[in-house]
Parts: sequence; C-alpha cells; structure tokens
Amino acid sequence: MPQLDFYLDEKDKFELMSFVFSEGGYIIPALNYEKPTYTVVKSTDEYRSFVNRSILFFIVHDSYFKEPLTWETVNKEDKELFYLPQRTGGPTIDFYSPGIIDKNGIRFIGQGNISHYTSYQSPIQKSNIEAPESQKLFYKKLCAHVKKGAFAIKLSKRTYWVGNKTLGSLRNGSKLMNVSDNVLTEFLGFAQVS
Repeated sequence: MPQLDFYLDEKDKFELMSFVFSEGGYIIPALNYEKPTYTVVKSTDEYRSFVNRSILFFIVHDSYFKEPLTWETVNKEDKELFYLPQRTGGPTIDFYSPGIIDKNGIRFIGQGNISHYTSYQSPIQKSNIEAPESQKLFYKKLCAHVKKGAFAIKLSKRTYWVGNKTLGSLRNGSKLMNVSDNVLTEFLGFAQVS
C-alpha cells in the first residue's frame, strides 16, 4: 500500500486540504453517522468543523471516484450507527491525521499519513479491482505537495515528512509524538541549517 507518513500541524493540514479543494477534490469524514448519508466537504471552512471530530478522511476526486461507498453498522450505547469501511467502493485516498494532543501543557503533534490501497472492493462488480491510474496520479500529486517545503526525518525504518509550518510549532515548544528529545533537537538543528 503506497503511504506517505508525516507530522502536520493544523496550519499544514489546512494548507493540504486547501490544495485538495483547489485541485477539484473533496473529502468525506470517516465518522459514525446516524443515517447512511455521508457528508461531503468541499472547502476549508467546512473542513474546520470536522478537523477535531474525525481523524480519518477519504479524499476523493471525480477522475477516479466511480463507485458508491458502502455502509456497515456498529452498535454504540444501544444505538445503531453507520460507518464507511476503508477499501470498499470509491475508490478513495485515505488521509489519517490524529491531530494535536495536549499532555501536561506540552503540545504533541501526532503521526499521520496519506495512503491508498492498490486495489479496492467493487460493490458494483462484486470483486477486487485494481486502483485506477487517475487515483495513483492524484495520490502522487498530494505527496509532492506535502513534501514541497517539508523536511524529512528518518525514524527507525520509516521516513516522516515534517511540514514547514509544523517546524515553526516545534521551534515554539511543540513536540513530535513518539520522537525523543535528542532526536528532535538534532532534527531541528539540521532543519535550521537547510
């Protein structure tokens, strides 16, 4: 599964979503819905109302979004709720972004990613279908946009991209989730020289 890992502060996330919308894309929050009707978000103003309610969004674009998303149900507190499983219908690009966690007065920026599956389950053809080329191209365009102006930090076997505006938050005392102070200090020194 192609995946770009990142640390993005809220400003970088809004910038990315603004890019998605400017390219004709839109997003669908992966929430528990009371009815099997999902919300389509087409602007940063609309995104603002969901940024703290959902950590997963489906990025879609009419060039590849050809099949309906399917619903599954879950019972919570004796109430049936509807949710959209990943990799069924669409297809979609996943934007996972857990956001900012405040721990003892310190802002921690969580790890997130943009990814897409190489195939998806087609509810129309009732089979597994390879991801369309237009989806792969849009994914690559999103990755290039995240990397532009960002800095790479290698953690164990993965490379994470730290957004340009996120760098400013780190210099003001925020920290990266699951990154030691020594590694963060070294990274900030490198980023300042670059």
